[in-house]
Order: sequence, then structure tokens, then C-alpha cells
Amino acid sequence: MRKNIRPAYDSDRTLRCCYSFELRFHIGGSGFIGSHLCRILAERGEDVVSYDVSARPQGALLDAPENVRAKVKVVGGSVNDIPKLFRTIKDNKVEGLVYVAAVLLEADEMPTEALRVNVEGVANACEGARLFDLRRVVYFSSQGVYGARDVLEPVSENATLVPTAGMYQMTKYLAERLGQQYERQYGVSFVALRPSMVFGPGQRLYYPLNMIMAHAVARASFARPNGADHPIDYTYVKDCAEGAALAYKSEKIKSPAYNISSGRLTTNAQVAEVVKKLYPGFRAEMGGGLIGSPILWKLILTGPLNLELARRDLGYRPQYGVEGGIADYSSYLNAHPQELLQMTSALVHPGEDWK
Repeated sequence: MRKNIRPAYDSDRTLRCCYSFELRFHIGGSGFIGSHLCRILAERGEDVVSYDVSARPQGALLDAPENVRAKVKVVGGSVNDIPKLFRTIKDNKVEGLVYVAAVLLEADEMPTEALRVNVEGVANACEGARLFDLRRVVYFSSQGVYGARDVLEPVSENATLVPTAGMYQMTKYLAERLGQQYERQYGVSFVALRPSMVFGPGQRLYYPLNMIMAHAVARASFARPNGADHPIDYTYVKDCAEGAALAYKSEKIKSPAYNISSGRLTTNAQVAEVVKKLYPGFRAEMGGGLIGSPILWKLILTGPLNLELARRDLGYRPQYGVEGGIADYSSYLNAHPQELLQMTSALVHPGEDWK
């Protein structure tokens, strides 16, 4: 039960909840995952507020039909600008939060900034949920909180967490614990999602799948000295967004966290074979074994995520998976030459990233 916590505002400023519709509030809504989630919900007729450092639509919202974009209100702001964050919640009669914002690549070089966004920002979101009596906070954590596993067996949500690969993984762990404390102490409904290696339109990180695919669409051969057998549980971005939508709506939340992924390991050699079906002339040559360098790939090497809880409580079943996601991603790139150019420019190079 939600504890009766009175918002710390004067009576003439007390929020009047609007129950005629559910207005989702997405912190980080203009980013990679956030923009896809905003679009999916808007396509279903939901009203959405995207609160992001960018004050204009980005990512998957850019080519959305006008009637879909009209359902998404974009507000520019920082997760640590508490007055603006709370004012945005109040003025838009927000019903619940999905927290997607994160410092990722720069976390190890900018640890205090990572803490501000990945932990303090979550605290601000939870405090907003407490003060305005919001329905739920859905928080995007990461499979990185599990750490490396010696045996690549399915990993369930109750596994021991070892978030020591870097500051990004540690901040995800800390934010989960913070949200759970808000639930225990204040009755804020908080649920963490742990997706694994999310790929799709708009994402150009140095994931092996992204690099293999970028070479294929650029009609360039791909060669690496090792890594053909390196297994990764990937998540297509549309499956990931669907998981978040389900977690927000579900009345059966029984776990503090849920795995969201394809639910199976796919090696780099298998990724290359899928890509070859779409680009028949593509050549990929990789030596056997795991990726040698960077060491991060070994530090987060884990088994497939067990999706049993997500299926039971959320009704989550990946609709795309890896092969379907690659095919959908390929169709998107073929229809968006500018995105294709940006992807290939970022990811097609001699291979100094993978040794």
C-alpha cells in the first residue's frame, strides 16, 4: 500500500490529479531507447511528455507521422534541475515516470557526472513520484549489474549482483537500491528493467553486432583476429520499449527487477550469418574464441537472461529477437540513407577497437 505522504507544497499549489488519461513522463525521452518508447506509446494514442536535455524531438520521433509527434510534448531540462523537473510533472498532470537518462560511455572518465545523472537523477525522479503521488517509476538499469559469470547459464533476477566492471554498472546498481528504498520507506512503486545490449535504429555504440552490420551495409569486408565465439544476449530496441510499456501498465509487479532481452546468446559468427542473408556479398572473417580487447567484453560476459519472470508478470515476449531485429534494422537503414551514412562513418574502420 502507498503510504499517505502529503506533498510538501502549500494547499493552493497542491496537484490535482487528472484521471481522464494517463500521461507518461519519460526522462531521457529524446535518446535512443526513450524516443522509441515515446513513439510506441504515442502510436497507441497515449499522451507522453519527454523530458530531456534536448528540447526538440530526436531519434525515433524525427520521422514519426505528425499525428504521432503531436502526442509527444518535448520539454528541455536537466534531471538535476529539481524545480523544473517538479514543475513539469505538476503542470502536465503527469501520471507516472520512465527513467531512461544515463551517462554511459563517459562514466569511467566522468564518475561524478555519472553519479549525478545515473543516481542523483533517479533520486530526484523518485522524490517527484513521492511528492506527487505518481503511479509508478520504471527505471532502466542494465544486465551489467550481474557482472561476469564463469558458467554461461541463464541468469535470473535473484542472482548475486556483481556490478564491478565500471562506474556505469555500479551506478545502475546503486540507483536500483535507491529506488527500492523509496518503495520500502515511502510506498513509491518502483521497478527496474535490466535490458542486455540494446541495438537498433539510432544506436551507434561499438557493439560487435553494430560493427558487423555497419560493414555489411557499407559493402565492406569485416575482419577481426578473434571473437567469433563470443556470445551476447542482444535486445532489439522495439522489444526493449515494449518491455518498458508492459512494466508500466502491469498490475502484477511482484519483483523489484525484470530481465528484458532476446533471452538467448548469439555469437558474433551467428550474427554474421544472419547479416549475410540480408547482404549476400558480405564477407566476415573472425578468429575463434572470445574478444581479446577491450577487456570490458570479458568483464560483462554472462549467460542469457532468464525471461520467465517478465513473461509471467509482464506478459513480455520478444517479438523481434536478434534475427528479426537485424532484419527490421536493415529495412530502416535502407529507407534512411542519412542514418546509414552516420552509422557506417562511425563504425567502419580497420579494427583497432577489437583485438
